[in-house]
Amino acid sequence: MKTCLMISLLFFSSFAYSHIVKYNILFIHSYDSQHGWTKSIERNFNEIFKNRPSVKIFNEYLDAKRFPNHENKIEFYQYLSNKYSEITFKAVVISDDPAMNLFLKKTNVFFKEIPVFFMGINKVSNRLIEEKNITGSFENQRLDNVVKDIKSSLNVNEIILLSDTSSTGISNKEKILDFKDDDFMPEIITIIEDANISNLKSKITKYSKNIPIFIIGKLRDPDNGELLIVKDYYPGIFDQVDNPFFVLGNLKYNKKVLGGYSLNIKKHVQDTAYLLIQYLDGTPMEDIEAITEVDNTWYWNSNELDKYSISKNNLPKGSVVLFENKETYEFDKKEVLTYFFFMLLSLLSTLLLLIIVRNARLNEKVLREKVSLTEKLEYEASHDYLTGLFNRRTFNTVLKELEINKFTSKSGKNIYVAILDLANFKTVNDTAGHMIGDCLLAEVAELMSQHVHATDTFTRLSGDKFGLVLANHTQNEVCMICSDIIDSVSQYRLTWNDMTFSIGVSVGVVKAHEDDLKEVLISHADMACYKAKEQGKNLAYFTDSNDSDIQDELAMLGHISDIAGALDNDQFFLAKQLIHPLNPGESSLHYEILLRYKDKNGNAVSPAVFIPAAEKHGLITLIDKWVVFNVLSKYKVLFPNETPTVSINLSGVSVSSSSFLEEVLDIVNSVDMDMSKVCFEITETAVVSHINRAVNFIKELKKTGCQFALDDFGSGSSSYSYLKTLPVDYLKIDGSLIKSIISEPIDQTIVRSINEIAHEMDMKTIAEFVENDQIMNLLDSMGVDYGQGFGIHKPETCIE
Repeated sequence: MKTCLMISLLFFSSFAYSHIVKYNILFIHSYDSQHGWTKSIERNFNEIFKNRPSVKIFNEYLDAKRFPNHENKIEFYQYLSNKYSEITFKAVVISDDPAMNLFLKKTNVFFKEIPVFFMGINKVSNRLIEEKNITGSFENQRLDNVVKDIKSSLNVNEIILLSDTSSTGISNKEKILDFKDDDFMPEIITIIEDANISNLKSKITKYSKNIPIFIIGKLRDPDNGELLIVKDYYPGIFDQVDNPFFVLGNLKYNKKVLGGYSLNIKKHVQDTAYLLIQYLDGTPMEDIEAITEVDNTWYWNSNELDKYSISKNNLPKGSVVLFENKETYEFDKKEVLTYFFFMLLSLLSTLLLLIIVRNARLNEKVLREKVSLTEKLEYEASHDYLTGLFNRRTFNTVLKELEINKFTSKSGKNIYVAILDLANFKTVNDTAGHMIGDCLLAEVAELMSQHVHATDTFTRLSGDKFGLVLANHTQNEVCMICSDIIDSVSQYRLTWNDMTFSIGVSVGVVKAHEDDLKEVLISHADMACYKAKEQGKNLAYFTDSNDSDIQDELAMLGHISDIAGALDNDQFFLAKQLIHPLNPGESSLHYEILLRYKDKNGNAVSPAVFIPAAEKHGLITLIDKWVVFNVLSKYKVLFPNETPTVSINLSGVSVSSSSFLEEVLDIVNSVDMDMSKVCFEITETAVVSHINRAVNFIKELKKTGCQFALDDFGSGSSSYSYLKTLPVDYLKIDGSLIKSIISEPIDQTIVRSINEIAHEMDMKTIAEFVENDQIMNLLDSMGVDYGQGFGIHKPETCIE
């Protein structure tokens, strides 16, 4: 609820500041964008700032887990320097030690005099506290106290620390060893570093099974030595070793863990965000003190406590005990495990659920019998039979009445429309069946309705989607209602047989204006709900009917609808642009094939609109297949008097799809085409995101005789290291480097370097965005092989 209050305050204050100044904030994460810690930090941080339009956040990822070397960090720093050389930042936010260490080394160059706010720093540092332009929230967990609690709970005098040699692992180890000589610490502390699943058992089984193991780091991949994601190896640890386990974090990955010491990530992010907000609202940096204490909680596994005879009364203060409610089907397998008894208990569980559903329907029946036939019909026409909530018809009726009254309320407060969509409900239906799913819907609907005011209209629209009309409310009140609903749903659990189901809910909220139509509000609330789901479940997304981002999203959906039909209605057509050899001795003809599209009214739609829309909504692979088929099957029609090499662009989604590879091979086998005249272009970002799949895709298709080009090289955090593994024939240098090559000496140096390295790898180079003879002559003098751009040849339609 505190988060919701903060969001509301930020929402109102943003109107006062957005027309005065735009704050650019650079957020540097130590780990990659898919890392669980990174995603949690980014999601919570964005939630706080999403209703402050005066703040724009740029996220960058050091990826220090996979690329920990000094050279990678320097390359990342140079990438930041180049990318943001013309952007002025109000502040920099840094998460975790690797990015912080890089910043401290380079602070006087790129980040000179820019205030810095940090989080996730493992140990309190006097340097960070005393620096005048740096503040933030230390993670600073007292791991020595954790070890003390472990020793006390099991009454042992020995412990094994399972760690790694990353910056986090080293810091965690030091936090414990700094106090190893204190009386309250175990006498024997054994440290096992950088173990993997293959050798873990041999390292641990030589110790007694009574010695607790405290996991303060991660295991490594036995093949390449990289640190693994926790959820990928936790079960493997517990299957090998019988010792009592303790972890830093919650107990969600395995119920065999005895205890977990967990940081409140959400509160940790809020602390740092609050310091940044103070600064943005005018508080001087020297008056903003760093936060050195964080909220932590002990979580204990009730079953494991019983196993080791640990009394709940002896647990540390504030401990939370989980898994205490044992389902009716649980029993001691060693004593009474029989197939017959298991089936009997499963049947009893099912019967109990049937009774719950039956009683709910009987109650509804009793209610219906108390009213007249007319009232009964009216009730059924306006209510959902399963949940007892209002139905879609009532939802539309209420909105229509509000539309007629220009969405004005008696109190002068605003009216909001919300769409709520449950997450993971389909899993329950598919696994347990629709009867159990109906039971879940009824219970969750009751949970959510407890937070809705009597003056509001709460409805079930369809399946797992609900609608809510909130009349006579302030923004702050609506935010609190949504927060309470999200909290109650996220805490709900349904147990069936040997499975426990949890669900979530995404909420899209739109503020109504007097000239709005109900259809507009519903579509905007639907789209806001979609954007909430994009950012992760259990979130609310607030907007209004004038939000340009939402309107753009709706327009994009319109294009998607058109594209789906255009594939069958010949609204796509092909164009070509010459790839011109800069070497006078080269005479081969080469075109890049470009895709063009007209809507049903004959109006041209920019690829910059329909391509991102197709990628986002899953249609890009169909379009890629259409292009490949039409170019290969109509090659002689498109080029009747010449036999040029043709470059065909493929999306990253298509390249990572094994089924698309099979479809392309089928097309190649079905046409009469010299595949040496075909070159497939794949963007650098697509290759980096799916390097293994991309390499396999390229190798399999090159067996047909075709060639490959790596497109847009130099547009992102380019690395020459992965070029060694890619069997490509051409390297296309990104146009952002080429168009300013005359005036920017640094761009000249970068292009020259790319060209030389490509040639060392037997690749030919193609420069994009060649807009005039001056650029072309300079590229020629550098030895670049080909040029492409409006200064050489403007795209023209391929005539069939």
